[in-house]
Amino acid sequence: MSRFVVENGNLLDNGAFVCDVSTDSQPSPAWVEWLDKNTSFSFKGQQGAFSAVKERRELRSGNRSAYWYAHLRVAGRLHHRSLGSINYLKNITLEKLEMVAGRLARIRLREAAPAADQREWRAAEQRRRKRGRPPAGPLRLLVEAEKIKQIGLFDDQGEQAGKDSYYDAAG
Repeated sequence: MSRFVVENGNLLDNGAFVCDVSTDSQPSPAWVEWLDKNTSFSFKGQQGAFSAVKERRELRSGNRSAYWYAHLRVAGRLHHRSLGSINYLKNITLEKLEMVAGRLARIRLREAAPAADQREWRAAEQRRRKRGRPPAGPLRLLVEAEKIKQIGLFDDQGEQAGKDSYYDAAG
């Protein structure tokens, strides 16, 4: 576990303040310099938590470059999302960290759901993508799960209860 933690917009080293992450949606110069010199930190935000690691990757051109990635292990499986390249450290803001935490939190919710809910959520996500809508956030998924239970789309064993889909039943 990393000793550096980003919490409440501050970078902490074993609980001691190091620097602000961003001010007015722009990363602080101290934060950008810290990202350039260090290799890992933990993030704890309003949307969720993850570990961030700087990794070196081979590019198609044969050159090597470093990227920051957010990692979250859910049910034994490692999920990761890119935070950005070290060439563009100014793009790694508190807003970006919260956005990625939200995406990983949605994965955690989906993986924790019963199998029947997972199938329906995946189908709903595919329909949303086809329509050009953004994926649903964690709160929306919880609301949709409650609606699924209320309208009786699935029986107690997780099998479909006569309705074709969530949208047909709710609509």
